[in-house]
Amino acid sequence: MIRPSLFVVSHNQSMTSSLSKYFGAVGSAFIKHDFNPKSHSLTYSCIEEIHDFLSKNEPDVLLNGAVIFDYTDGLSLTRTENLDPTAQGDSKGSILAQLILAYPEVYWIIIGTDQNDPSAYDSTPFVPNWDDPRNVHWEEHFVNVRNIGDCFERLQRHQNGYRTIFDPSRIRTAIKIKVLNKHKTDRETEIKRESRDIFKRRLIYCSAALDEELAYTFLNGYTAYRFGYRCYTVTSKAEMKKLSESKQTVDIALEDLQLKFADMTDEDDPLMNGGSNTNASDALITRRGHYEFLPEINSNRIIITGTQDQLEHFPNVCKKPFSGMFDLHEVIKETDFFRKVDGEKSWWKRFCLRIENKSISIKRLGFWSQLLLSRLLSEFRKLIEWVKKIKQTPNAQPDNHSATNKIITLSEILLERSRKIAQNADTCPKAIYSALLALEGKELLYGRTMTTSLEMVAMQHKMEVTAECSFLGIGAQIKVKERASELACTVDKILQIEKKRLPTSDQLAQSYNAQSEMISNMRLIYKEYEQFDEEDFCIQRIRQLLQGLHFYSDFDSVKKILKRWWYLFGEKYFNWLMSSGANILWAIFFWIACFTICFMAINGSYKFGFNPAGCDVFLRNMLDSFFRSAETFFSIQPFDNNIIPQIVNDLKGWKFHTVSLIEMIFGYFHLGIFIAWIYQKLARR
Repeated sequence: MIRPSLFVVSHNQSMTSSLSKYFGAVGSAFIKHDFNPKSHSLTYSCIEEIHDFLSKNEPDVLLNGAVIFDYTDGLSLTRTENLDPTAQGDSKGSILAQLILAYPEVYWIIIGTDQNDPSAYDSTPFVPNWDDPRNVHWEEHFVNVRNIGDCFERLQRHQNGYRTIFDPSRIRTAIKIKVLNKHKTDRETEIKRESRDIFKRRLIYCSAALDEELAYTFLNGYTAYRFGYRCYTVTSKAEMKKLSESKQTVDIALEDLQLKFADMTDEDDPLMNGGSNTNASDALITRRGHYEFLPEINSNRIIITGTQDQLEHFPNVCKKPFSGMFDLHEVIKETDFFRKVDGEKSWWKRFCLRIENKSISIKRLGFWSQLLLSRLLSEFRKLIEWVKKIKQTPNAQPDNHSATNKIITLSEILLERSRKIAQNADTCPKAIYSALLALEGKELLYGRTMTTSLEMVAMQHKMEVTAECSFLGIGAQIKVKERASELACTVDKILQIEKKRLPTSDQLAQSYNAQSEMISNMRLIYKEYEQFDEEDFCIQRIRQLLQGLHFYSDFDSVKKILKRWWYLFGEKYFNWLMSSGANILWAIFFWIACFTICFMAINGSYKFGFNPAGCDVFLRNMLDSFFRSAETFFSIQPFDNNIIPQIVNDLKGWKFHTVSLIEMIFGYFHLGIFIAWIYQKLARR
């Protein structure tokens, strides 16, 4: 366990000196944080100095760090405009908002005065106006300077394992909503609607990840946060008690069956005291009696355990090892709470969400879709564009594709920090840490800066895959198909490929290019950790994407029509063969049967009518033609050398040899692919 660190940041030199002396002299008696008044305190004149001050520390130090931020002369935190990272100038509210977004893992303790004290508002009930700053749990961050000793209460909780990395206090979500609402005049894109929905879910719904193993706590907490639940990470008995005292409502709990916290004795948990003889269901009910923040046992508590012997009738059990984040998300979907939330949507929306499991770009990879596009799209493109212009209203606001300078700067800081951590991400918590920074940057941009957004998505999925592969708590089979589908949907939304608008060939080519690069990075990680099946799926998907990229690149070029048809038929057929060994065997059988019919037709034995008297002759000739066709296909030479015609004008002779030559070419091609497929499976290359 890394010792937590404490930093002091102020705009006023005298305030910095006073706070440093106070925490340096008094703090050692109450907290165990590492604090050096000289190196851990800063008097800043601009936000860049704070970035330099914090970035020189190691990532683990920031992950376990707390910052005392002087806000004594700042404006009230209960007004939305005072906590705006995009505001003009360098007000304290704007600087604080930028720092909270740029360093999501740091615990920010804000020292203020009566003028900016938000404690006058009760933050327990949820305000219907969901972008209201009163929804933030300010009691976890704000300390009045007149009660400066309350900082030690916050720091002791931080010392006991309280972390803000998954935004349990809603403060980052409230700031992101402020950024999102600054662009109400923009066109409502799908990724903007998705961002608004997930921010709203995080404001309303809360989760908790309880486990003594940091890897499980981070993985479970990140999964909940990723899919729309802010999350408390509980790694000690003291944090469990503090969470119960705060009267916080936890909607979903991801809970280890046998909690063995370092500060917990055998008497504190029935399962530890009674061992395997204790009834698990009764013990979980008793645990909820001690810690009231936990949900009811039969509804929204997901028990993560290595055995299900004691929980045969328990509805929500995730057995260790599970198959990654998407597998855990499937368990979350089975809870009563998720069904209730999902039930709030209309039946039509739920139906559409179930049937639209593929992105638009992946659907365009289908054979018939490309066949129709190759024939019709180029001819009707001008007509479609003309109809689009008619449908556009004259007062429609254009979509500003680029974000503001401050948001771009914050996203670049997050991306740079994510890359730095990724260089040494050899454990699950470090990989989750890096993935979270990329996720935060992606949510800040919500697709407004295309290249940076795609880089965020690539880094996020790369680190998520690293976390799943590097953690032994994840099973041998990882759900990669669901990840590839989500990746395709995200890329399409960033490139503004939407269901209501017909995508252009350039958009599809960009989507396939981005997806192929991202999945290639994932494939290398699977290869490094010897996840053979997942690597094989990535190889197949990359082949499909490259075929689509070749097909849609320069789609309007007349010179590339023949190449496009080759990509449609030849390359797609090759990719289909390489997707599985069964496809190759079916193809071999199909072509042998086709050439059997050809040999029968040449031999005169194939009749379109049916004659019972000649049935035996027909069957003998069919079997003879079939074995000869198979011999030609597998031996790659004519099946009977005595059949060489003695007379050049014998038509039957040249027909036999023409069909035999064609079959030998097909046999050479398919047998070569079959050998290559076997080698690929054996060599894993």
